[in-house]
Amino acid sequence: MKWNKDWDNINPETHKLLNGRILVRMPAITEEAYSKFVKLPEAEIKKMQREMTKGELVRCSQDAFPENKEKPEIGDMVFFYPYAGNIYLAEDGYLYRNISYKDLTGFESIK
Repeated sequence: MKWNKDWDNINPETHKLLNGRILVRMPAITEEAYSKFVKLPEAEIKKMQREMTKGELVRCSQDAFPENKEKPEIGDMVFFYPYAGNIYLAEDGYLYRNISYKDLTGFESIK
């Protein structure tokens, strides 16, 4: 099977999550947004994106957080392990990370 470059982009509204996965939105790190004076290599930008450890909870699968009494709600800020899950770029310009709920280290309720 050939890799289709369109598979790198997701639509967060229709992205289906299975097996205890959650979808987290993070700001995209771009060369333009990060530094106006220093040119960052693409490898450094990708490394910085993988090292991000917080984002906004966007979606959850139905079986996420089965044993937790306290669990984050959509819109809460969640904290997770660096390098957890897979990162996708969406058309809205944000990065989305599809991770297991077990990779969360904490959350901060927005309400």
